[in-house]
Amino acid sequence: MTYEEARKEAEQILKGAEVPDAALDAWYLLEYAIQKIEKKETGRTWYLMNRKESILPGTLLYYQELVSRRKQRIPLQHLTGEQEFYGYPFYVNEHVLIPRQDTEVLVEEALKRKKEGMKVLDLSRVLAAPYCGMMLADLGAEVIKIERPGKGDDARSNFPIVNGESAYYMNLNRNKRGIVLNLKSQAGKEVFRKLVAQSDVVLENYRPGVMDRLGLGYEELRKINPAIIYASVSGFGHYGPYHERAGYDIVGQAISGLMSTTGWPDAPTRTGTAIADVMGGISCCVGILAAYINRLKTGEGEKVDVALVDSMVSSLEIINIIYLATGKIPQRIGNRYEALYPYDSFQAKDGMLVIGAGNDKLYGLLCDLMGKPELKTDPRFTSNNDRVLHHADLKPIIEDWLKDWTIDDAVQAMLDKGIPAAPINTIDRVVKDPHIAGAREMFVEVDHPKAGRMKLTGNQIKLTNHKIDTFTPAPLLGQHSKEVFMEKLGLTEEEAEALIASDAVNG
Repeated sequence: MTYEEARKEAEQILKGAEVPDAALDAWYLLEYAIQKIEKKETGRTWYLMNRKESILPGTLLYYQELVSRRKQRIPLQHLTGEQEFYGYPFYVNEHVLIPRQDTEVLVEEALKRKKEGMKVLDLSRVLAAPYCGMMLADLGAEVIKIERPGKGDDARSNFPIVNGESAYYMNLNRNKRGIVLNLKSQAGKEVFRKLVAQSDVVLENYRPGVMDRLGLGYEELRKINPAIIYASVSGFGHYGPYHERAGYDIVGQAISGLMSTTGWPDAPTRTGTAIADVMGGISCCVGILAAYINRLKTGEGEKVDVALVDSMVSSLEIINIIYLATGKIPQRIGNRYEALYPYDSFQAKDGMLVIGAGNDKLYGLLCDLMGKPELKTDPRFTSNNDRVLHHADLKPIIEDWLKDWTIDDAVQAMLDKGIPAAPINTIDRVVKDPHIAGAREMFVEVDHPKAGRMKLTGNQIKLTNHKIDTFTPAPLLGQHSKEVFMEKLGLTEEEAEALIASDAVNG
């Protein structure tokens, strides 16, 4: 008997038994028998080339046995012991539910709806750590903001206020859910511990020692969840002589050395934004992501200890290096950069702009645009080092040229020649800018339940395949307490309401 004759005989037997897909099953069983007995890699091509060959007696006997069992309606997968699912072979037997094509469809739909990712408990207040939590939430993490009873985050009272709600708070806490817990009560601590057990990250910015005194420090929480990532942002970090000092942005800017080099010679200047807090928040976000990646590899948790002061010192780049390399103490030099020139702000007819001619080529292009090619060979300005040393001579020359130019015309003329330049925009210009506000979507709108439609600062990270384009408003105080308690603690609606009414939530 040939392979083809054996297959046709099997097909007729299965059809006589009214087995669905008899022809297909006959083929699958033949292929399986050949592979099992003859150890050959089969397929349609092999079959077409060998179908007239005589089937081996052992193969035929095994094949007939398989067909006989299939005739008794034993599932094909139980006979072969295998079923492909999602592109992978799975072992199956009579004790296993056979995965089918429609099962794949159900799994795909479930995966679409399932949002599994980093789970963050955000205990933070005001700016630095909330900024970190905001970035994580924008990037897709599930962030639950935990606030104290009654007052909540201090930032809820920060200017500006819109319909009784702080826009300051709203900007830093979008994309988060909010609950209230009284962590001074034993019941509140117990709820928090239960949440820690199913979370990835705890984020806080209390003064070092506060969480330990509450019995909720890193060493205690890792007993509950050994894989927990405990992230703390403080003024001076969790160790060192100053670790117990309170940390504020202005303190970080001052003690780090930033203010000593910011502004004009007559007085130190704090930057217009709370840059120490922002840098601390970004640093903490990076630390959390690094710890999370390591945890995915090793299963190990981590403590992330970020200080505002450290973050600022790290950001000082050239200021640090000038002193470390030369012993010279950098001074306040306005908008000029110590390492390059012309790299400064300049006065035009209707306002100020900046020029970043950071190398000899760009400087040469600027000289040509000004109609002063002789400046390229002026011994005061021949090299970048010469220009840095003689910046006081070069700046008035550039400003004399600019006095007949508007900001926008001068900037465009320089850009057309390939010279980096930009207007010193006021914020009203920034929020209307076609690149910043338009294409890069650095301002987004959300509908807040009390404040109404609000415009917030967008996220600076742009992902090609996972665009950050969904923004939900910051929570009202305790807005999501009931749903989080029901979802995370498995409580009924009545039990969640009772918990909210207890001292676990109310102080």
